[in-house]
Amino acid sequence: MHSITIALLFLLSLLSPTAIRVLLVQKATAAIYSYEGLSYTTSISYSYHTPFGIIDLTNLNRVEVDYSSATAWVEAGATVGEIYYNVAVKSNGTLGFTAGSCATVGSGGHISGGGFGVLSRKYGLAADNVRT
Repeated sequence: MHSITIALLFLLSLLSPTAIRVLLVQKATAAIYSYEGLSYTTSISYSYHTPFGIIDLTNLNRVEVDYSSATAWVEAGATVGEIYYNVAVKSNGTLGFTAGSCATVGSGGHISGGGFGVLSRKYGLAADNVRT
């Protein structure tokens, strides 16, 4: 496993159209996982393979809840369980989050895949509730 530094850059249009600020710099682990020896390349054609890796985002798991605006800032490595816990603790159980019932799923993958959960019929998918 190799340690890499991930810097997430966000354009802050509130300050100026070209202002860029580094909001988060943390170390994450990048690794190539291959339990059967078959998953470390992807087949684009029969004769050409491209290697790929998986980035472990478990250290990018900060969840900040702003009760007054009923919003949360969630990093991609936070699990659904960590989101539920932080939202419940910081709102004394008065706020919720539309996500799945499996607490160990990462929020980045869950939300980018739509985010169907127990509150989706009433409040929509988790991805429907993401604001920039």
